[in-house]
Amino acid sequence: IWATMESSSDDSDLVGPSRARARAASGGADGDDAANAKDDGAVRSALHFAVGRICEQEEDDDPDVGARMSSDAVGSLTELVYQYATTSLVNDLVAFSQHAGRKTVTVDDVKLAIRKDKKTHDS
Repeated sequence: IWATMESSSDDSDLVGPSRARARAASGGADGDDAANAKDDGAVRSALHFAVGRICEQEEDDDPDVGARMSSDAVGSLTELVYQYATTSLVNDLVAFSQHAGRKTVTVDDVKLAIRKDKKTHDS
């Protein structure tokens, strides 16, 4: 979904869960399951690294706080971010881009999703 929403036989421009959804929708072969699992694992690994780095930077920016993130906490936060992005956020992004008559998610769609989420949490 992050790159495009077009469903075609060539889904090489899709990443992570979007590639898996596109292949499932097109009746992808069972051999694709291993590739999808590998893609998903790579996305999760990269996200885990990024979340860990953000936590480290936040700890370094304010050493007076005295709290550090355990590796289990980083793992849990990573899973939360992944689940949010692949379930709730992706639905909003697709809806916003389709409403605009586009097949590609743009920065404007992300901004709308942030604005929508902020309104939800401010209520």
